[in-house]
Amino acid sequence: MKKHNFKSELKGIVGLVKDFKSEALLPLFEAVVNSIHAISDAGKTEEGIITVVINRAKPVSEQASLFDGGEARKEPEIESFEIIDNGIGFTEDNLTSFETIGSQYKEKIGGKGVGRFTWLKAFENVHIESVYMDDACQKKKRIIDFSMNNDLNVQTEACSGSVECGTSVTLSKFLKSYRSSPTACRTGKKIAQRITEHCLDYFIAGKCPEIVVRDVRPDDTSNEIKLSDMFSQIKENMTAGEIEVKGVKLTLHHLKVYDTSTSVMHKAVLCADGREVETIDLRKEIGASTQFDSDDKRFTYALYAGGDYLNKHVSSNRQEFDLSDEDLPLTPGSEVGMQAIKAALITAAKMFLAPQLEKLDARRREILEEYVANKNP
Repeated sequence: MKKHNFKSELKGIVGLVKDFKSEALLPLFEAVVNSIHAISDAGKTEEGIITVVINRAKPVSEQASLFDGGEARKEPEIESFEIIDNGIGFTEDNLTSFETIGSQYKEKIGGKGVGRFTWLKAFENVHIESVYMDDACQKKKRIIDFSMNNDLNVQTEACSGSVECGTSVTLSKFLKSYRSSPTACRTGKKIAQRITEHCLDYFIAGKCPEIVVRDVRPDDTSNEIKLSDMFSQIKENMTAGEIEVKGVKLTLHHLKVYDTSTSVMHKAVLCADGREVETIDLRKEIGASTQFDSDDKRFTYALYAGGDYLNKHVSSNRQEFDLSDEDLPLTPGSEVGMQAIKAALITAAKMFLAPQLEKLDARRREILEEYVANKNP
């Protein structure tokens, strides 16, 4: 019997990737997480560094475009992102995994084998240059071009032994359908904030190398933001905790975010494998749609939840969980549904925010009593 292999077409595979305009920076997040893994594989998380370069187009006009706030209105369009790391590089194992559809090479660390296909969902071209050490302890360089028109082209060549191992991934020609989404952001600060939030579990666990966002302007000037500085500010106002939902343990981190640029005023974020997956709007659930006051400062509340159960049930596109809404007691491994998890998170949020919610209720009563007494007895 003759053995046959399954064949695949890149356009068909990318077409199967679910749209993610509600999180247009997902390809960037995937590239950053790949760099985190590469640095971990090299065994140098403490010495590791990831640089995210934002390359902008020269503005066609001075017309303001409404995106995520006044600061962003005059920002030039983003043309490409370049993600540079000093990790292990594109070794033979990594290249084989990259070339394999649905690869399970990174399954133990949460890899789903589809992240690179999100790149071509939102960008026209991907260019990779990587230096690695081969089995004979010789430095090699790989140049990889990846696009819908040209599929996958790989060149491997020798290189100087003095060149440091690492990888540069360039995501070029940001497609308008994704670039114009409000979730694509426009400012370097906001993009840095979203990367920090998406990779928050890595920061909390101390497994995140230094990440720098460099925003390059059309006049070749640039400014840099260190995500470690951004996380330090977040950490000062973070409280850790844990809950158990019908036998399922979830780790919690309550955050007071002193920043008004968040897209959802108060939220709960469910994470898997160190990354943000699904966001729950808590405004209606906790009865508060404005910022809270604390020591004459205003903050937005965010609750981050994670755990082995969520890691196990994240979907391949990392945009949702493959869990039913309601509990399924007769289905092994899926005993707890999303409704029970979300209800537990809402309860935890209310308990943490109890002092602020009590003040809010007291103020509402004062307003009502004043209205009844003076305006409409």
